Parts: sequence; C-alpha cells; structure tokens
Amino acid sequence: MQIIITNLRSNRLSLDIPFEAGAGPQARVLRASLATGASVDAAASPASATLEEVNGNSQIQSLVANGSISVRVVEQTTDTMSPASQFNKLRNDVVQSLVAAVEGGATSATVPYHKCNPASITAESNADAAALPAVITLANSLKAKLNAHLVSSGDVGAHRAASAATVTAADATDQATANTLLTQEKARYNTHLAEANVHIVNDTTNSVGTADATDLPTSIALANAIKAKYNLHIAAAKCLDSLPMGTT
Repeated sequence: MQIIITNLRSNRLSLDIPFEAGAGPQARVLRASLATGASVDAAASPASATLEEVNGNSQIQSLVANGSISVRVVEQTTDTMSPASQFNKLRNDVVQSLVAAVEGGATSATVPYHKCNPASITAESNADAAALPAVITLANSLKAKLNAHLVSSGDVGAHRAASAATVTAADATDQATANTLLTQEKARYNTHLAEANVHIVNDTTNSVGTADATDLPTSIALANAIKAKYNLHIAAAKCLDSLPMGTT
C-alpha cells in the first residue's frame, strides 16, 4: 500500500510524525523535509504506517485541516468492499471535496468559517442593551467571549491559527470606558474576520459597520450590533468526526 503525503503550499514543510503502535514495528516515526510539491510515502520504510494509523493520527489530521498537505491513498486494500475500505473511501472523498471547494474560491455559502467550536466558545446570551448598565454588562461579556473565540485554535479549536486581534481595553465601568471598549471590540472583531490563515474561509458577511461609540445612544447601537454579528460568526462551524474503522 502507498500513502502519499504531499506538501501543497509551504515553502518547506518539516514532518516529524509518530504513529501509534499497531501490527507493525513499534515507535515508528515519519521524518521528512518537503519542498513545495514534494511527496513522501508514509507507508514506506521506516515509517510503515497503515491506513488506519494515518486516519487516526491527530498530527496528520491537523495538517490537512490547515490546508498544508494532501494525503492520498494509492492502494487501499485488495478487498475494496470491506467496511474499512468503504469508510476510508468516504472519509477521503469528504476531505477532498472540502479542499477542492476552498481552492476553487468557495465562500461561507459552501464552507463554514470555523472548525469545531469547543465548550469555551459560546454565543452572547445577554439581552440587547437599552440603558447604560446593560451596555456595560454587554460590553464586558463580549470582551470575554470574543477573546475566548479569538485564541481558539489547534486540533480542538475553532481556527487554523490563533488570532492576533485580541481585545485589550479595560473592562467598562462607566460611559467613557464603555465607549472605549466597544470601539476596540468592533475594530478587533472586524480585523479578525479577514485575518490570513486563521479561518477556513474568511467571513465577508458579518462585519460590524455601526458607528463607533461616543455617547449612550451610539454605545447602545454598537453593543447590540457586535452581539448580533458575533453570534452569527461563531455559528458558522462544522465538526467532521472521524469515521469508525472495522466492522459494524
């Protein structure tokens, strides 16, 4: 069996990937330095990975999610109708369709912005603000929720990489500090939507165009607008669970 890993985009991709112990030799590690377009066979010696091990390897799954490599099975098994072969074929088809959609210029209509939303990322549940105390509460709650979302990345995070646009303004305690905080939240949130290599596909739909906060009416309008757009932005997430291997 050949399992080909190809570097699609990076100038140089260094692979140092351990495989779980299986039927073959123990403590196998795939080490390779791939220029753009170069490939390595994960099933060849000394790695000798099985298809099941490639499917279950979190490092390879993370690289696929980041759009840096392609994993292609040249030979699956002599029994193409076995449950394992059918599961692998379906999983491979789903991944290839998502990659092809992104490379073809797909937008949020066909590809979500995020991977899974972990438990740390939640929608803003406070009611819309109508007076200063509610503005302060909503502004501070949005800061915490935005920052939790912005830094979420990795295998179980929402993004391909953490955002650099975290909110650093002090928590609001009065009208002036609420104005400052909300205005920064708007700016950092809008920056985040278009950051390079953070989302699967950048969000061109949910930016906040409401005027900066300068007084009570504008702070009410801005707090409510950020809440609405943030909730729509984080809702665009899709988890694709690993398919089970073996018989059913």
